[in-house]
Amino acid sequence: AAEKGRRLKRAPYRRILVPTDGSRAAAKGVKAGVALARALGARVEGLYVAPKESALQYGAAAVYGARVVLGHVEDLAVEQAKEALGAIQRAARYAGVRCSLSILADDRPWKAILRAARQRKCDLIVMGSRGRRSLGAVLFGGETARVLSKAKIPVLVLP
Repeated sequence: AAEKGRRLKRAPYRRILVPTDGSRAAAKGVKAGVALARALGARVEGLYVAPKESALQYGAAAVYGARVVLGHVEDLAVEQAKEALGAIQRAARYAGVRCSLSILADDRPWKAILRAARQRKCDLIVMGSRGRRSLGAVLFGGETARVLSKAKIPVLVLP
């Protein structure tokens, strides 16, 4: 309890960005981010980063060479986003945490994550990591490493 006359300081984190791609690794970040938000009385900002339309077109055209497939690929991306963000929404509702959800289109997820954190005035990013090290991170992309190296706010990474 606070002594008489002393003011309580505000929670260190009030808006927590929780990016997800729906993977098992991201689920760890979701769980930790929501639990931390609950403990601090903070708000969760859920984020899913989808590839831009151009990336879908080139990727689908290169692999399948048919425009019909594009609509299917885009539908799958939207479904994946809804499913991944739904997990954040359910966890937040269960924990009694306020939550906002958004989808951003960017071919570089790390940039979208940092942009979302800035735009939503987040003071912490909580995310899971696939645990790839060195060569694996180079070959398979190191979105978490890029977020860590470029972020101007704290980043909590769950292995």
